[in-house]
Amino acid sequence: MSSTTVAEFAKELKKSNDTLLDQLKAAGVSKSSADDALTEGDKQKLLSHLQAAHGTATGERKKITLVKKIDQRNQASRCHRQSAHDSSGSAQKANLRQA
Repeated sequence: MSSTTVAEFAKELKKSNDTLLDQLKAAGVSKSSADDALTEGDKQKLLSHLQAAHGTATGERKKITLVKKIDQRNQASRCHRQSAHDSSGSAQKANLRQA
């Protein structure tokens, strides 16, 4: 089993060595330098800590719904275009019935 150093893992995660060392310390993994080796157990402990800290430890994802805001001018313009489209469609149908 190959061992990864803190520096290599930090580079893989696109984080600074200091940031990763701080996160490892918070997770209860005692590493003091970027040259220290990380085991799979250390990585798992860090992952569990980060998931618990961010509320995803249960594996349950919260549903996020995005709502698009429409400014009033755009909404009025859309309503006007829609009603113009509807009325022109009605006029065309009336013309077809008369023919």
